[in-house]
Amino acid sequence: MAGKNELERRVQVHLARHHGVISLDQAVDLGLSARQVRRRVASGVWVPLQRRVYTPAGAEPSWATRLAAALCAAGPEAVASHASAAALWDLGPAPPRPQVTVPYPLDPRLREAEVHRRRGPARRTARRRRLPVTDPVQTVIDLAAAAAVAARAGTEARAGAGGGTPPAAASLDALDHLVDLVLARRLVGATELIRGVERARRRGRAGPSALRPLLARRGLTDAPHPSVLESRTRRLLVEWGYPPLAAEVPVVGGRYRIDFLLAPTVALEVDGFAYHASPRARSADLGRRNRIRAEGIHLIESDWITVCHQPGRLRDELDAAFDLLRLPRPQRGPVTPPQGGATGTTGAHRTMVPDPPQAGRSPS
Repeated sequence: MAGKNELERRVQVHLARHHGVISLDQAVDLGLSARQVRRRVASGVWVPLQRRVYTPAGAEPSWATRLAAALCAAGPEAVASHASAAALWDLGPAPPRPQVTVPYPLDPRLREAEVHRRRGPARRTARRRRLPVTDPVQTVIDLAAAAAVAARAGTEARAGAGGGTPPAAASLDALDHLVDLVLARRLVGATELIRGVERARRRGRAGPSALRPLLARRGLTDAPHPSVLESRTRRLLVEWGYPPLAAEVPVVGGRYRIDFLLAPTVALEVDGFAYHASPRARSADLGRRNRIRAEGIHLIESDWITVCHQPGRLRDELDAAFDLLRLPRPQRGPVTPPQGGATGTTGAHRTMVPDPPQAGRSPS
């Protein structure tokens, strides 16, 4: 049997490793009796945070201490989730009340804590600061579901009040910011986030419906296959009077390739973000393009969202680049109705401006 000093040392070590929280069962496992635990509580040495869960009296318990107490009281299958998980991943402030998730049919009654329940085992969990927590992908999905619920409630409240700003606007803005933080801090790659959202959608989970538009706006989902994107871009270039001199052109001694060569020193690159979504791939692309520019090639960069949904913007950027380089560009005639072209393009008749003597691009 451990002596008093050894017993106290064990208790202090436990408290230090568990955010200052200890349960009755844990205290008994360490060597205290149930009577000794009750005596510490009655004398004010320990303060109850949850049923049969305590912390030493003194300073106000931190949010992590309150979360640890809620998890301890909720049982071994409980995990920190939602805003509490975001706080553990350093993605936002801690909520006023701890938020935890447990599996059905568990329904723990916790003090000043928010309990969510899931069906089936927890598939996406991790440990952070020595606490069980949903991983970044599941955290984003959970918060997206909460934002969607808040948005619906806000819309109904707004309709009932006869207008005004939806109360949930801040929730949706915060979700947008959360996606940026998760990707920027590399807690999860874009591909992993997309796959997690799709799996949750197929299982009928709430959350993906709010996330998919955010991911699509960033160009991370719904991108066409590279061959489809190339074909659509080529069709637009020809329609605008910029028929490519060549495609998939080797440059920098054959080390790299560029998507379209529009003039001897002008190239166009179009990104399908879904195929270059990892931080490593983006870093490699940046280095590649810097090397291409160092070879004296004017590189115009675009993406699949612009090509598919805002083609007029790309056309204007091409015109501006050719003007800057004093290269001839198309002289567009009267606009005619679109004939099966991409959204936002025109079916205008085009003629080429005669080449000036110094032009580096022959008319097509």
